[in-house]
Amino acid sequence: MKRVHGWAPAALVAALVAVGAFLPGSAVSFHLFRGADKVVHLVEFALLGAVTYRAVWYTLAAWPVWRQIALTCITIASFAVLTEVGQLYVPHRSAELADLLADLVGLAAGMTLWYAWAQARRRTTAEDP
Repeated sequence: MKRVHGWAPAALVAALVAVGAFLPGSAVSFHLFRGADKVVHLVEFALLGAVTYRAVWYTLAAWPVWRQIALTCITIASFAVLTEVGQLYVPHRSAELADLLADLVGLAAGMTLWYAWAQARRRTTAEDP
């Protein structure tokens, strides 16, 4: 049952990202500073990458790490492309290569942070008597 529940955070974050991506442009504004929208893309995909990789990590624990990473990257990168292309059909929104690049950098950052945290936690747990 833990394996099923492990996907809930990934599904929730993906749903929130999708809702945000498909709101009309007039409803979404990140003009706090130049490039603020890229920071938002990076942060939301870092979170999505981390929670998705966490779910893959626990669900497919028997898989080699490189396969877990590949599955997560392909899945979330595809989601990023779909959300950018989908924005072409949303009023006052557009698809931007820079947004997609921010998504992919965020994905890599989130997965790296999750992996580093999980490895540190594993070492700490193994060292405890």
